[in-house]
Amino acid sequence: VALGISSVLSEILLMTMQRMITNVPLIDLMKKITKDYSGNALGEFREMLVSMLTTYRSELGICSNAVDVMLHDIRQLSHKRKSTKVKGIFVHDGASLSTA
Repeated sequence: VALGISSVLSEILLMTMQRMITNVPLIDLMKKITKDYSGNALGEFREMLVSMLTTYRSELGICSNAVDVMLHDIRQLSHKRKSTKVKGIFVHDGASLSTA
């Protein structure tokens, strides 16, 4: 019974910490955990820390990819707008109209 309760509490703590990452800077969470448990071997918190860092790394990857896509789109739109102007087509609010 104690093992089951410990497991449930560990899962709840892990979910709470993972959800806090979006609202609390990671460095603050890490400082708090390592300060509170500096005398211990971190036991079950080691697993939680690894999980938090993995989640954080994944979120960084997603954000980085989103920025790359956005910059690619901006370059494409800029190039398209420039080539449209060079061709002598009037460009207004993203819509192109022929001047002829």
